[in-house]
Amino acid sequence: RQIGSLIKPFVYLTALIEGDNHQTIINDQKFKWTYDKKSWTPENYDKKFHGEVPLYYALKESLNSSAAQIAQKNGLQKVIDLTHQIGITSKMDVVPATSLGASIHQPIEVLDSYRTLANLGQFTTSGFIEKIKNSENETIYSFKPKFEQKIDSALTSVLVGMMKETLKSGTAASALTLGWSSPSAGKTGTTSDNKDAWFSGFTPYQTTIVWLGYDLGASSQLTGASGAVPIWVELMKKYSAQWPASDFNFPDTVEKREIDLHGTDKKIELIFKK
Repeated sequence: RQIGSLIKPFVYLTALIEGDNHQTIINDQKFKWTYDKKSWTPENYDKKFHGEVPLYYALKESLNSSAAQIAQKNGLQKVIDLTHQIGITSKMDVVPATSLGASIHQPIEVLDSYRTLANLGQFTTSGFIEKIKNSENETIYSFKPKFEQKIDSALTSVLVGMMKETLKSGTAASALTLGWSSPSAGKTGTTSDNKDAWFSGFTPYQTTIVWLGYDLGASSQLTGASGAVPIWVELMKKYSAQWPASDFNFPDTVEKREIDLHGTDKKIELIFKK
């Protein structure tokens, strides 16, 4: 199914790789993307534009215009190449709408790519069989994931710091009111006409994907925030006793700093590359 705004972290990670940082200012405004003698003008979910905002704010609020502008600026092909590098396997068309998640993918692709973020840039394929034993109860196979560093750990850490704010003051802030406060990062996703509602969230120990929708593509009238986030929280609470409520094991090449949340006097914590 279409993944909607779940693509946006990869748009922003591309921007970080290309030299931007989470405080780079983007003008969230109406703009036209012209391609192949066609034009495309994205709208934000709230039908409003938010003016000059830092990248971390645009991501946590899932602003469509900002994400599309960033993809256009850095090159959509670079975004696509990055997603294929860290877990997405399905074909993605080089058209503007891809920057907002119009491409079609299976949940396992989303899981693999988001787990790469959770592991701070290390990729590993999924395994569906944990262990095989023979008739004498001897283990003849055991799944042992092999990790490969695909993306710079410091830049991935900066992105994860931005995505943590999604659950604190962004589109998934309902997780707090539902009783979830463990260190986590994630992204909501809602496709056109509310046909697909997603939330992809992760802690240092577990990555979980939630998708809601109908087989025939009818609207569920739910968003990632209203439909998928509550399910994610309910499931994660059941697993929370297995894991300590500790933060991500960020590398020594980054540091935590407090800054003022854009437009407020509230303090938030972000990750900065040293």
